[in-house]
Amino acid sequence: MSLAPGSRLGPYEIVDKLGEGGMGEVWRARDTRLERDVAIKVLPEAFTADRDRLARFEREAKLLASLNHPNIASIHGLEESAGVRALVMELVDGPTLAERLEQGALPTEDGVAIARQIAEALEEAHERGIVHRDLKPQNVKLTPQGKVKVLDFGLAKAMDPEGAASAAELVRSPTLMHSPTLTAAGTELGVILGTAAYMSPEQAKGKPVDKRADVWAFGVVLWEMLTGLRMFEAESVPETLAAIFSRDISLDALPPAVPDEVRRTLGRCLERDPRRRLRDIGEARIALEGPFGNAEPAARGVARSTSPRGGRLAWAVAAVLALAVAGLAWRVAQPAPRPPLLRFTLSAVSGASIVSGAGSSAISPDGRRVVFVGGDSEGRQGLWIQELDQVRARHLPGTEEATYPFWAPDSRRVAFFARGKLRRASVDGGRVEAICDAIEGRGGSWGSAGSIVFAPGVTGPIAAVAEGGGPVREVTALEDPAKEISHRFPAFLPDGRRFLYLADPGTGGDEGKVYLASLDGGARRELLSARRTPIYAEPGYLLWAIDDRLVVQPFDPETGELSGAPRRLEEGTPGYVNTQDRAASVSRTGALLVPTSETTGTRVDWLDRRGRLVGQLPLPRESYASPKLSPDGKRLAVFSDGPGEGESDLWVVDLASEQASRLTFSPGVDRYPIWSPDGDRLAFQTDRNGVFDLWVRSAGGGGAERALFESTTNWKIARSWVAGYLAFETVERETGFDIWLLEPDRGPAPPVHLIASPASETDPEISPDGRWLAYSSNESGRSEVYVVSLPDAKTKYQVTTEGGRHPIWSRGGRELFYMTPTFSIATVEVVPGATLAFGAPSVLFPQPSPNWGTGTDQALFDVTEDGERIVMLVPENQGSQTLVVVTDWLAELEGSEAAR
Repeated sequence: MSLAPGSRLGPYEIVDKLGEGGMGEVWRARDTRLERDVAIKVLPEAFTADRDRLARFEREAKLLASLNHPNIASIHGLEESAGVRALVMELVDGPTLAERLEQGALPTEDGVAIARQIAEALEEAHERGIVHRDLKPQNVKLTPQGKVKVLDFGLAKAMDPEGAASAAELVRSPTLMHSPTLTAAGTELGVILGTAAYMSPEQAKGKPVDKRADVWAFGVVLWEMLTGLRMFEAESVPETLAAIFSRDISLDALPPAVPDEVRRTLGRCLERDPRRRLRDIGEARIALEGPFGNAEPAARGVARSTSPRGGRLAWAVAAVLALAVAGLAWRVAQPAPRPPLLRFTLSAVSGASIVSGAGSSAISPDGRRVVFVGGDSEGRQGLWIQELDQVRARHLPGTEEATYPFWAPDSRRVAFFARGKLRRASVDGGRVEAICDAIEGRGGSWGSAGSIVFAPGVTGPIAAVAEGGGPVREVTALEDPAKEISHRFPAFLPDGRRFLYLADPGTGGDEGKVYLASLDGGARRELLSARRTPIYAEPGYLLWAIDDRLVVQPFDPETGELSGAPRRLEEGTPGYVNTQDRAASVSRTGALLVPTSETTGTRVDWLDRRGRLVGQLPLPRESYASPKLSPDGKRLAVFSDGPGEGESDLWVVDLASEQASRLTFSPGVDRYPIWSPDGDRLAFQTDRNGVFDLWVRSAGGGGAERALFESTTNWKIARSWVAGYLAFETVERETGFDIWLLEPDRGPAPPVHLIASPASETDPEISPDGRWLAYSSNESGRSEVYVVSLPDAKTKYQVTTEGGRHPIWSRGGRELFYMTPTFSIATVEVVPGATLAFGAPSVLFPQPSPNWGTGTDQALFDVTEDGERIVMLVPENQGSQTLVVVTDWLAELEGSEAAR
């Protein structure tokens, strides 16, 4: 449901739209029961999709509704209708204080009178333990009767995690508002909730805030009312933020008519050290009562000041986002000391959720913009460009299904992989152009000399191509096939000829080797062992991750030599859990981008065919994956990641008792369980022999465990075991992902290499009658669902034409469920017989939660026997993928060195 004039939300008739901001749309509405006008604030969809966050908000909103004061705009209640959730508030007519200040300074008597009423509102809230945290002229209304109303009291906190009083707590559950996160060196991440120019110094550093932050903001607002100037105005937003920490606060700019008592009060409100600041806003209210008694501000316009207010920023969030635009902008040309190192976080940027998973983002070489893979509520998927001095991210048309974006040296073009091609696009829009074939790319780098190096597939060497297209040539070779299955994620050095790459051993969690190679040929040089590809960072370092923490090591780009030892950046720097990808990107200006996603557990939900929640298994909040219902539908097998990297175990859930039992206890990897046809056994992937093999064990917890067959292929995942056949996928050195067929109960017969091609064939699912196999393949340039006959694969059907992955047969074999490229759940009717016929694909419901299904190679759902219910794994943090920007990573390094 979308609101429009004339529509209804419960008893409220929508009249017209008043505005839109980070906290949602605001509408004027008519309360038809009480015959009064109200303001309706519609909560953002990304926010309401998080049930836990919404529940916390509703509890906090009830506390805010208890505020009853003539200078506070009241909250009447919460309303929900047709999936729209909204906050019903008092409608306050009249201009905002920001609009009035556009005319210049207020007369001193009016300014003091307005400030006194603001102080009364703050005092009432503070006595109830509520801090505004976002006080600014835009949140102050002036009624035609001369009264002051403070808006949005406490809403910033209400939309944040429950109990998030500290920076450390806030980073574990980032805000869903469009405000970024900013932190100071030596602290953990904390959410900045106000416009930058009105934040207290401790708020700007990401430290916990209390009522003294409101006192600071009150002082800034009062000073601006009396002077008509911006206290922290500068030529750039980064300098504005720097001024909060360093610029002298001059009371000499106040008009001569301002009484000394007001000057003294302002000085105490604007103490940078909160320990020396005015401790209670009530003291300010008392001080302001003296000079002019209890006069009300003029209800009409004020005289235009001869010192007009400077050009104002009509937005809030961009004040913080613009930090990275200047790269090392903190090194501004002013005599003040170097301000603290700052970080900020992009989370649910401008309504576009950031896709989790490898290679989903990169910062431009000039440090002015970020590209990320994302999607929005309108169903647009692909690449988004976030200009770091703008509020809203822009979708790049024509980049659907994009992966692994990387920048051109000019920061105006971006390359990426999509639909079997390496492609390029201008950040200003226009036609997307194909550069060359790349069936399933795994990273690339655009050099200063005009060449692109890239990994065209999941196996094989690095290739090179001119930026304009043309012949493709291999520039590395798999010199030791026993220890490297692919080369991937290349990264150029500054000369645009030499590059780094990772030689992947194909063993999952094992470290690969990082090599230095050149487009001009010659022997490669081994640099180090790592699970993630390093990047080069000026003025001479390699930066990568060890144990999910960023480290740096001095590196001479001329000689290609490392020196010293890896040094960890300070503990506050977030890690990145994805392996065998670059852990970060860095600009020439020193701005560092780190994608983060902290696992907080997985819900196990039951959905109906319309995507409605009809149940939930009350399991411990582990990180579950790969759900498989038993043949009789009474049990659910999953695996859960352990506390360390490379640890996972099998679990079985009894659906009647809703009790989970752990089946495996090995120190390594046990994952991807599938049921035997009789439901007595589970086949699964394990690394117990040092390679990823397929083993089988009893589903009841007892009995021996054994390997299904002997093989030299290192990577195998079983996907389906039906009617005597077990289908699994492997990664082959020559052909990439292939599908094999095994008959486990027929003795020592070797598996059959069923489907092999240069394309990637994955997700094999056997039909209930054992006659057909559905699978995914990107042979057409994008992933589609196909079906072949068993056991020979001689008959083949293409089921989808608009993209599809993870096919799952209904238990009757008359439907195929699958996931679309936009992460919706869809189905297609199957008409069985000697030959098959397929109906038109039909979407059952859209992506069930922000980011669901992204960044994973496995199905997160299974279907009951009757096809009416879907069990679905929903990671709790799927809507909170974040991108952390550190404005000066060298200062970060200096901070970690100083802490030693």
